[in-house]
Amino acid sequence: MKLLPSVIKLALERINFIDRYRSLSNKYDCSLAECFENYDKDEVIDIIRGLGYEASYNKKEKFFILVEKKSLEFFSFFISLKYGIVEFIWSGLPWGLLKARLDGNYQDNVRKPSFRNYNELICILQEALVMYEDYKREILELYIPNKNYV
Repeated sequence: MKLLPSVIKLALERINFIDRYRSLSNKYDCSLAECFENYDKDEVIDIIRGLGYEASYNKKEKFFILVEKKSLEFFSFFISLKYGIVEFIWSGLPWGLLKARLDGNYQDNVRKPSFRNYNELICILQEALVMYEDYKREILELYIPNKNYV
């Protein structure tokens, strides 16, 4: 079992990551038969832009990526929407693995959020992006305390 770097672990704990991830997953949980599988990649890019972020789509790996530079730190947020199921990746790890490494419980899996339509996808992304902003803020505070970031 690999451990998380202490800064990442502390940032995740400070934002109450596990409970927020579990809540998001419970709120957006539809059957595979209901999942919105045939979304339009350009529409998703437009949705992400509408939420205030620039994103690109990696055709080879089939995920959307947001990359930002804050001060000296680079942050990336990968989003996979395969089969209408949303997988988020921070710090090179899917949220499910972040959760398992954070609490040490690999048996208690949290289902990935799923969506039936663009409206549900927007809601999922909104919540995830709030968590992302909280995560970035904590990482910056832990790495370089007492600095102002814009």
